[in-house]
This record gives sequence, C-alpha cells and structure tokens, in this order.
Amino acid sequence: MTTIDGTTRCEEIYASPAPSFWGQRPTSLVRDLCARQSVAGLNALDAGCGEGRNAVHLARHGAVVHAVDVSATALTRAVSLFGTVPGVTWEQADVTDRPLADGRYDVVVVYSLTHWLAGAERVRDVMARLRRATAPGGIHLYCAFNDRLPYPHAGDQRPTLLGHQEHLDLYAGWDVTHATDTDLDDVHPGEEPHLHAMTRVVARRPR
Repeated sequence: MTTIDGTTRCEEIYASPAPSFWGQRPTSLVRDLCARQSVAGLNALDAGCGEGRNAVHLARHGAVVHAVDVSATALTRAVSLFGTVPGVTWEQADVTDRPLADGRYDVVVVYSLTHWLAGAERVRDVMARLRRATAPGGIHLYCAFNDRLPYPHAGDQRPTLLGHQEHLDLYAGWDVTHATDTDLDDVHPGEEPHLHAMTRVVARRPR
C-alpha cells in the first residue's frame, strides 16, 4: 500500500502487534480468477502487496509474481506469515514511481492502493502506468474505496475517494467483465468494525 505522505500510514498499520493486519485469505477477485482460469506461467504484479496474501495465492496457482510494497515491515510480515513461496519475488519500492516495462504483466492486482494516492490526477497517472505495464489480453483486478460513504476514521490521513464511475473510467477502452459497488464490513486489529463503500473491477486489456 502507498500512502499520501509516503510510508507513514503503512508503517502505522503494520506496527500493529497482531500477526497480520489483513489476514492470510486472498481477496475475492484473486480467488475467483484462480478458480475461473489457469494462471500457471503468467507474469503477475501485485502493486502494493501488503502482507502478501494475494501474491502468495497467485504463486501457489503457478503464476510468477512480482510483489511490490513501499513498507519494509509489510514485506517482513509477508515472509513471516508465508515463509519462502516459490514463484514470488518480493521488492520494497514505491510501485507508483518505480519504472515498469510496457506490456510485461499478464495479471495486475491493484488492491487498496489508489485511494491512498494524493488526488484524482495522481490516481489517473499511476493507473495509466499500470495499464501500460499490462500485456495485451492481460487482466487487472482492481479494488478501491469510493465516495458513496464517508471515510469512517478520524485523523489527518484522508484517502482520495473517487466516485464509482470515476473508477470505471480508469478502464475506458478495456473490456470490463466485472464491476460492483458494495458495502465492505471491515475490521482490523485494534479498530472498531466499520463500513467502506468499495468499487471492485475486473478488466481486460484489448489484444
């Protein structure tokens, strides 16, 4: 995950004494992809991989995964939680600025990344880079908060909440095969249960 002020919010999250902030179960879009089709041998990018639950699931289904996160603590936790996972390469870097080769990845996971970027223009710029890094016919699994519900937490860190349609517009010209706007009942260690409005998108780059 990348935050508005760099690593501060990430390190706060991963400083939790709980062994995992996100849990080890992969997200629904990743589970569904692996159930629906083979990912064996595909090159995947987990952009803001956190503690690695999605990267590990893809690798266990045969994908070759480049898992990138700005937080060193998150990556340390990933190794602690999952051990050595064949097929995963962990990298500490800010994926929003790191050079990415055009057309390199068959699968790109963008989970809870864009709402921590500094404004809508930054979101659009970063997503343009991630789209370019996707191979023709490649798939994006995208998930981000939207503005249908207010952000439930106090404090100075405020996410960039785009509208649901604004999220979909990031994939103009792509084949959007799945798009939902749903309430997410969320709870993390040390926090009260809360709700987010969540956009989920599966989109395929044209060949």
